[in-house]
Amino acid sequence: MISAILALAGRSAGLAAVVVLAACQSSANMQWTQIGPGPTLQYAEAQCNIGAMGVERGVIAWGSPSYVAGAQIGNAIGNAIRQAEFKKNCMVMQGWKQVPVGNVPTVNAAKTGGGSAADLILAWGNANKLCTENSAGNASECAKRSDLERGLNAQGFCYGADNQSATPYWRVCPTSPGTSA
Repeated sequence: MISAILALAGRSAGLAAVVVLAACQSSANMQWTQIGPGPTLQYAEAQCNIGAMGVERGVIAWGSPSYVAGAQIGNAIGNAIRQAEFKKNCMVMQGWKQVPVGNVPTVNAAKTGGGSAADLILAWGNANKLCTENSAGNASECAKRSDLERGLNAQGFCYGADNQSATPYWRVCPTSPGTSA
């Protein structure tokens, strides 16, 4: 009986390993990009990883060995999904979003006013980071940041702090009294 459980668990563990490996493959092509005010990436990830440990649910199963093994594996997959969703939502609340590597809009999108505002803001964040990484800065990234900023301003977005936050971020530009939004 124990050998039957181990054989079944081995097959089920193989299936679970394939599912986990597929999930890792999809996240390997992603990067965190700052989308708003918040802590550094390392601090936000640490805080969200700690919180994600509390979303797991236990399982109690009675029945045949195959049923119990299936229930355990299903619970493990469900817990992994809950942890990933918690971390994704927590990171967004911390001002970070996961985007595909290399899927950043080009400067031309900002120059023409094209591209979604979210894509332009992500591109601006990447250019800003590269522009300000060291004391000398990266001249091409600084120029790209300026182009993206002009494109966002043309779409009605402003960068700066408001009354509720001392940290500057992208937001819809406030309108003057008597003008339409």
